[in-house]
Amino acid sequence: MAPPSPVTVAVIGAGPGGMFFCHALESYRRELKELGDDAALANLPVVTCLERAPGPGGVWRTTARAPSGSCTSSVLDASADETQEQEREQETANANNTMYDALWTNGPKEAIEFFDYTFDEHFGGGGHPLPVYMPRQAILDYMIGRVTKHCPEFFEKYITFHTHVDSVRFVEARGKFEIVTTTTSSSSTGDETTTTSTQDYDKCIWAAGMNGIPMTPPPMSEMFLEDGNFKGKIMHSSDVAGTNFEQDVQGKRVLLIGGSYSAEDLALMAVKCGVEKVYVSARQPNVVSWTAAWPYNKVEVLEEQVPIGVTEQGRCIQFAATEDFFTDNDIDNDIPRDEVQIQTEVRDI
Repeated sequence: MAPPSPVTVAVIGAGPGGMFFCHALESYRRELKELGDDAALANLPVVTCLERAPGPGGVWRTTARAPSGSCTSSVLDASADETQEQEREQETANANNTMYDALWTNGPKEAIEFFDYTFDEHFGGGGHPLPVYMPRQAILDYMIGRVTKHCPEFFEKYITFHTHVDSVRFVEARGKFEIVTTTTSSSSTGDETTTTSTQDYDKCIWAAGMNGIPMTPPPMSEMFLEDGNFKGKIMHSSDVAGTNFEQDVQGKRVLLIGGSYSAEDLALMAVKCGVEKVYVSARQPNVVSWTAAWPYNKVEVLEEQVPIGVTEQGRCIQFAATEDFFTDNDIDNDIPRDEVQIQTEVRDI
């Protein structure tokens, strides 16, 4: 009797989750080879990781590369190796994600170091001290270094890039997951072709995360664009990756809505880029509230205040206390604007 076929597994997404699942399998495969356990090796699942972007990393990728010497350049440029250079080239392509280049980790590196691959091993132990909080590019390079350390062909072996998952459904009659994908490929002349295929898998793992789609509350969009005719430029934090941020903020007054880690990152990034003033609207005490002093006093936190309207022909933004305008942690649109007490007015944003 023929031995049973190995279990087939589809992993959707080659971000940290997808990469490290494949890495765990590869590590186990290496252990079994060292033990000479051919029977166990034959029973390992066949894994295919499907990734729509041109390279790995998921949300740790970015669609734009900061020019060398710019205000968003990584402090670890001096430690770049061949893997990092390849990743930088890949970052020029559209990766369809929400990461901005100047993101830094919000936890110290000592708390996120891998047990089987240290920072010293990857970056080198001497000559260039590492910051406590690591920049996005360095963490991405570190993750890639881990999975390719013992398997240089890791990405060729496990991951299919430029592949968009169109649909997934479980077919009861066959006991299989039917996955339809569209893969884009480029010829030597630069022409692109797309191929749609359908494949059955025994198992399917969702590893594409939950942060791939930017979210702007509809009332906020209506307030600025429809009701207030705001004259300045509006962008989501995810849009920063595809813009010249320095040009957008240098010498200007900027409002950040939301007071968590992205606001902290972008406020500091704006200061480095020569912003005139940054206002941060935080509807509740949060990350930005923990900062007692900001560089050059260029950042002002409007704590427990939310924007409620745009006046003066789109040049003035009015703010009210969160408790006066929110019900059950959501905007109450039934409250007449003229009955809300204005806490702050900010002009020329």
